[in-house]
Amino acid sequence: MKDINRVELRGRVGNIQFFGRENNVASISVSTRESYQDRKTGEWTDVTTWHRVKAFTSNKALPPLDTIEKGMIISVIGSLSTNKYTDRDGNDRENTEITASDIAIIRDTKTAQKPQGAGRAANYDDDF
Repeated sequence: MKDINRVELRGRVGNIQFFGRENNVASISVSTRESYQDRKTGEWTDVTTWHRVKAFTSNKALPPLDTIEKGMIISVIGSLSTNKYTDRDGNDRENTEITASDIAIIRDTKTAQKPQGAGRAANYDDDF
């Protein structure tokens, strides 16, 4: 059986920064929200998780990354990677991120429009 390293998420963009030679890599923070009900009190609690997405501007399956802005709802398909490094104080650290193979803009919250996205990630229903 073949191994699979695939991640799919849909959430809101928190921040996007470009770096690398000629700003060819984007780091996008995306939040997802889950809700659960406390069995004892019956109260609902929302839990927000932040994900780091790395995308390359050379990937033609992606929309122009400079069109992605804070607050937009996007769908991401990619794979997980973990990077190990040593910080300035000499402590060993790990950073897990999603390397995007497909991104679709589901909703632009400024215009309240649902633009057509690129590739497979655009085919998901929007229940936000």
